[in-house]
Amino acid sequence: MANTLLDYHIIEYPEKSGKKYKFDPYLFGRGAWKEILPNNKEKYAPKTLQYRLNEYFFKRSTLPSLYERFKTFSVAERQELKDISMSWLQLKIKALKQGTEIEDLNVIQGKTSFSEGGLYLYFYDAKHKDTLPMWDKMPLTIVLEITSTGFLGLNLHYFSMDERSILLAKILQSYSLYNKSTDTLRVSINYETLKSAKNRFKGFEKGIKEYLYSHVQSKILPIESHEWPYAILLPLENFQYNK
Repeated sequence: MANTLLDYHIIEYPEKSGKKYKFDPYLFGRGAWKEILPNNKEKYAPKTLQYRLNEYFFKRSTLPSLYERFKTFSVAERQELKDISMSWLQLKIKALKQGTEIEDLNVIQGKTSFSEGGLYLYFYDAKHKDTLPMWDKMPLTIVLEITSTGFLGLNLHYFSMDERSILLAKILQSYSLYNKSTDTLRVSINYETLKSAKNRFKGFEKGIKEYLYSHVQSKILPIESHEWPYAILLPLENFQYNK
């Protein structure tokens, strides 16, 4: 089952119907089916059909997420999952940078909204960029509080790679909330929580930033549950400096 879930598959369903579907293990954190059209173009199968295709081929209607599989797989299988997660994340980031359409992450699993505790990536143009000593044009932010005009966030790019790994590990260890049914990862944390545990989260203040919706210059890309540990390892920060 494990290897089957990590491979591409093309099947005909129903049998002898002429309709073909391709399973792509990279999609949506679980893998998803696309219908192969006569012109060789592809489109995502509807949600109810996804379940039927899963049942037909995998003998189960719902599939374990990459996040769930990572916990139970061997070291070699975890490395393969890491490669899949990184590849799919990099494709989405490339689309974000180019301003091209990013496939809707909500097609299969229902609406995933922008919410407190989530990790997001986006392009940003700082309101006071002419007077700030430095600012990040592509923040990677854990949203701490949402307001009517924007949000308060912890931008992980303001920390070194080692600091990011340690900080995120501490946050996930004590404050993570994983929703299995939607395959979403959130953290139950805000500014007051970080402040009250400042001995544990030393130096967190340098990553606290306020962002305005009016200055967000791209779609806001949600980081999926299985991508959290890898998003912090990508050199995506784009700091602008005023001398």
